[in-house]
Amino acid sequence: MQTERRIDVTVIGGGVIGITTAIYLELRGYDTAIYAEKVPFVDESSPEFATPYAAASIKPASVTFSGQERALSISQEIFGLFADAGSMGVRQQPHFVLYEEDRPDPGYADTVSGFRRISDIERYPHRPDATSVFGWQFDAFFAELPAYIARCYALYDSLGGAVHKRALTRDACRKLPGEVLVNCAGLGSKDLFDDPRPWMIYVGHQVIADGLPLIRTDCGELFSYNYMPNSDTISDGFTGEVYAYPRMDTVVLGGSRIPVSPSEEWKGHVPSASRRVGGVEVPSRIVELNNELLKTYAGVSIKEGNLTGRYGFRPVRDPDGHGVRIERTSLDDRPVVHNCGHGGAGVTLSWGSAAKASKLVGEAIEPDPAPLTVSREFAVAERLATRIRSNR
Repeated sequence: MQTERRIDVTVIGGGVIGITTAIYLELRGYDTAIYAEKVPFVDESSPEFATPYAAASIKPASVTFSGQERALSISQEIFGLFADAGSMGVRQQPHFVLYEEDRPDPGYADTVSGFRRISDIERYPHRPDATSVFGWQFDAFFAELPAYIARCYALYDSLGGAVHKRALTRDACRKLPGEVLVNCAGLGSKDLFDDPRPWMIYVGHQVIADGLPLIRTDCGELFSYNYMPNSDTISDGFTGEVYAYPRMDTVVLGGSRIPVSPSEEWKGHVPSASRRVGGVEVPSRIVELNNELLKTYAGVSIKEGNLTGRYGFRPVRDPDGHGVRIERTSLDDRPVVHNCGHGGAGVTLSWGSAAKASKLVGEAIEPDPAPLTVSREFAVAERLATRIRSNR
């Protein structure tokens, strides 16, 4: 008769931060369980649950995070393992960061792979009216959602992890098993645990374009981009950054970043030129500007696709101060490690954040690593466990 598994660490939250942290802890040698109200792409999406809205590129993001460069480096290394393995829904592709005004090299130039300044305007997405385009490109890892999240959950299951779906309250957290709790509850964190720092929500809009051919460079590669037009040369109301992330099943177009207090009820107002897409009000530039860029560069009109508008909430902790919360507190004398508040950088920083949170767990309870046995489809987990256990 099989005995019930003893739980060392309970992870609260089932988004990308929660499942990544749980896998990392399992591979380090802890027995874990996840308690979450929802599992992404399994349960019905809601704007408050950020993971299903991730564009899922692994590239530098604008969040405040102590040790962000190190976390990005760890994430890139692990996503590189996944891309090489070919079994986790991760690939590497060119990513363009484009402006109509010159910009200096970013601080992450030495962190990403294949960084280079762009030169010939015709070789990159650009507006037909643009006379010049500046910026850079690099080789970015890209997690194909929802396939990547599904593979993460399948890997976690193969490692013996258990997922319990239930809504949690602060009192319910007290009754959870485990010597340590790890809080990866995202926006729900502020209701479950005390936090002296403020939270902010940034509403992000997307348009999903189905039924289009795969969008490729002239060399036949899938690609993605962020594009910022010159506000002096574009119609008023259409200023602001847009992006396009082609997936195998669709094209994800964005974006917006509308600040809303968590105490407010957001009523859908878009403070710029807008249009309705599938009954959802979205910034017009997401459709119009991206259509210009992709039609000029790749010969694909997104207006020929089946368009769906949507919006999601990026929960950002203390954006003007301490930022992402990775620290240890306690609940009734039980250690609680917090790993939350990543905003739109959850996928990008997921593995680096998991490494940092795991170190804090290790200060409270030592892991007990055992030989790893996984099926051939998850052979990459053996290489990942070697990396994690060597503390590289």
